[in-house]
Amino acid sequence: MLTLDETRIGAIALFSSRGLALWLVLAGLLISGCGGGSQSKTEGSELPGLSAPLALGTTAVSAERPDAVIHVAGAYVPPPVPHAQPDAARLTPDQTQRARVALAKTGFVPQYVAAEDSRELALSIEGARSAREGARQIALPRELAFANGASAKSLNWQKQASGLVSEMAVAVPGAAGARIALMVEKLPDAAKLRVFAPDGSVEHVFSGKEVKAQLQLLNAPVKGVMGQFWTPYISGEQFVIALDLPSGLAPDEVRISPSRVSHFFEPPAAGLPDARVSGLERAKVGESGSCNIDANCYPQLSGLAPGVARISFTKETGASFLCTGSLLNDRGLSFTPYLLTANHCISKQSEASSVQTFWFYRSASCGSPQLSPNTVTRSGGAVLLFNTSQTDVSLLRLNTAPPPGVTYLGWGVDPPSAGQQMSALHHPSGDMLKAAFGPLRGWRNCTSSGGGTFTCNSATSATGAFSEIQFTAGTTEGGSSGSPLFTNVNGSLRVIGQLYGGTSNCSLPDGTNMYGRMDISYNLGLSRFLEGTSSFVTFPLQVQRSGNAGGTVTSTPAGISCGSACSQHFQANSVVTLAAQPAVGATFDGWSGACSGTGACVVNLSQARAVTATFSQPFIALSTALDNPSLTFSTGGAQPFFGQSQQALVGTSSAQAGAIGDLQNSQMSTTVTGPGRVSFAWRTSSEQGYDYLRFYVNNVPQSSLSGTSLWITQSFVL
Repeated sequence: MLTLDETRIGAIALFSSRGLALWLVLAGLLISGCGGGSQSKTEGSELPGLSAPLALGTTAVSAERPDAVIHVAGAYVPPPVPHAQPDAARLTPDQTQRARVALAKTGFVPQYVAAEDSRELALSIEGARSAREGARQIALPRELAFANGASAKSLNWQKQASGLVSEMAVAVPGAAGARIALMVEKLPDAAKLRVFAPDGSVEHVFSGKEVKAQLQLLNAPVKGVMGQFWTPYISGEQFVIALDLPSGLAPDEVRISPSRVSHFFEPPAAGLPDARVSGLERAKVGESGSCNIDANCYPQLSGLAPGVARISFTKETGASFLCTGSLLNDRGLSFTPYLLTANHCISKQSEASSVQTFWFYRSASCGSPQLSPNTVTRSGGAVLLFNTSQTDVSLLRLNTAPPPGVTYLGWGVDPPSAGQQMSALHHPSGDMLKAAFGPLRGWRNCTSSGGGTFTCNSATSATGAFSEIQFTAGTTEGGSSGSPLFTNVNGSLRVIGQLYGGTSNCSLPDGTNMYGRMDISYNLGLSRFLEGTSSFVTFPLQVQRSGNAGGTVTSTPAGISCGSACSQHFQANSVVTLAAQPAVGATFDGWSGACSGTGACVVNLSQARAVTATFSQPFIALSTALDNPSLTFSTGGAQPFFGQSQQALVGTSSAQAGAIGDLQNSQMSTTVTGPGRVSFAWRTSSEQGYDYLRFYVNNVPQSSLSGTSLWITQSFVL
């Protein structure tokens, strides 16, 4: 029999990387009686490798909502530019291939299951389907839970002739298909990641080097975690993730686990010839409004249609969307795969990394309800080169070359005249390629109003950032966003803008559509890439924050604001100056990587550069910070807890989580002996519904807190 006297634990303050604070205090932990250890923890998701019975933690979840940023309007004008065939040597085969299942299976037994109330899921899907503006949502985020006795402590490895193999099975009940988010902490270059359907019908294969190359593009990877890698889409409800380690590599060189899924209620490849796609899913081709016009019925557009792509992408949260983009040539005719789309579709590198493109996604013939058998899908993501909300433009560089037969479209930067005729090609509701036609009505300046809408004010050709088009034939819908606008430039149809949104639809044919102006976007930054000369080569500058305290890093010229934007491309040989600002109570300890010392960091971008800024606070032991020297505390996660003296409820110090980022967590644990009672007080100041503080006992969630609150006392019987 062991009785513990009442033990008081002091304050715990937790911060997300966006500067949102979550304050937690354990006040009065009372455990008495006989028995074994109990475990409790607070955090936002299951944590791997927890061994301590009492643990506290937090997870910062992306505060980004699924976009439907504008009331749709998508159009695109095809110019008769010559077909450009990429050099065969430049083409990379698509990652999709037949599965090579390494391990014999007696049946599909998932270790991870997307668990959610079926009624809530149905309501969420219905709400997403009813939104007809902006990017077309086709998938919802779902968290993964362990099943069938699985845990995150280790991977199960089996010996093969070529080395070691480990497999993880994931089930997403009710999904038409899914993409899986993998949290990657360690992965050797020579390792192979395979994602496939259990029946072996489709498989995507990546080397460890390819995975890390994508993750290195992401903003501000948290120390110890490379980032979140989204697998390509696979149809069905069951999936297998396999890791192959060649001989000579040890299992402890790998740390990777599924964290969430993007649950597709509409497949991004509806209508493609796939035996695993149901007839109901195929029927989604033709979903757009009846007033849309089949682009295949206009021979003058036939040379331009191969330059328009249907785009599927996934947000950090797990929601997936459809938009439209166009393949642009540069002045140097380099055939670099530059893809023009909308900023409200893709505005982050994490979204660009998830891009899948669908080429020749059009009808088999004029008026046919059947999808062309020539449709081709490419995965592999893209690099976000430039984006701005000023004209709602984003320019990507695809990591995988488009298929042969695409058109690299021409563009123009001379502003058109009022009344000039425009043409458009786009994918309304993700449907097969459609066309629209109408005159330029005037110019506008537009700003987002939130909630999927925007407002526009009258402007002139000299002052307006958007062109206002009134279609007399055809319209646009959700999914048309980002599609290019074309007009006649010197006898040839050229891209002069991309769709932001508007008010036109089949019920309101007299509505208008707003397109970001190419000439303004060109001067804002597109020229660095589309000029196609060596003077416009760019290199990335990557900033990472380290240490046990928070702080921000900003750049001159603008582009880095870390916090939120920790990676940016700048013109080759440009000079970028970085400044570090520690959080209240913290100290900036200095730079590492491309800079050193504690002054301004001046970087010459003659090549890609990486810089780390370290922030710290004075060391205070956790047992001291928590006013409980009799207990031993351990801490982990993306950024561990540490003692600090800036905030305290009891005494003069408390414990605070490190500067965690989106989709990361921090945790602290201790072991006590029960039965008995645990009492504590906690407080949060965070984004309601996105950043959570959770309390667990023996890995079982007991309570959670989110949003802004005063100190709250809670008590639990062990």
